[in-house]
Amino acid sequence: MTYETNKEHKYKKSTIIAIGQDKPAAAKERHYVDKEEFYQALVERKVLMDEYRAKLANGEEAVPPRISEKIGECVLKICTNLSKKFQFAKIPYKEEMISDAIEQCLRYIDSFDVTKTRNPFSYFTQTAYYQYLDRIEVENEELYKKYKALLNSVALAELSEHDSSADNAEHIHDNFELPDISHITDFVGKYEVKIAERKKKQKEKSKQANSVTLDDIWGS
Repeated sequence: MTYETNKEHKYKKSTIIAIGQDKPAAAKERHYVDKEEFYQALVERKVLMDEYRAKLANGEEAVPPRISEKIGECVLKICTNLSKKFQFAKIPYKEEMISDAIEQCLRYIDSFDVTKTRNPFSYFTQTAYYQYLDRIEVENEELYKKYKALLNSVALAELSEHDSSADNAEHIHDNFELPDISHITDFVGKYEVKIAERKKKQKEKSKQANSVTLDDIWGS
């Protein structure tokens, strides 16, 4: 078999590709956000925002510039494609996560400092990611409340059964079988452990903060 490399493609020196099996580098359009175009759009926005703030400082009437279509498009793609990551694959409320992430990115669009970094893609991907986590925490808390209420109702039903007469209690569930709720009890148990660990950490931080003396502050 004859091996050679296509001069139009870039390979490591040690790479050997059979004729007909080599593939070109990924096309530019495959990258869902062009980092440089995104950066330039933010630079243009900074110029407009500086002009807007200057007018306000001079006591002039001014209207804040609208977020450009390019910036909106990039933010939308970042937040949407992040939801395709494996850790978010089975989450049923993706639309809510995406919506929250878009809102958060646009709310803090001017917090990106174009003078310090040229990579807004990474900056807003991280912003969207943490907003995803916030939404997951909110949804888990709501789910915990529902599951906890369900378990409490089951417990009350069992207590009611024990309070019934022996004859009635013997046949109360003859024609009724409770569904498997092991996944519910498992979720509630893990969530309560998580809450307990969080409270413990907060208590430790508070204890450390209260233990600081003036000598510690002034270094004497």
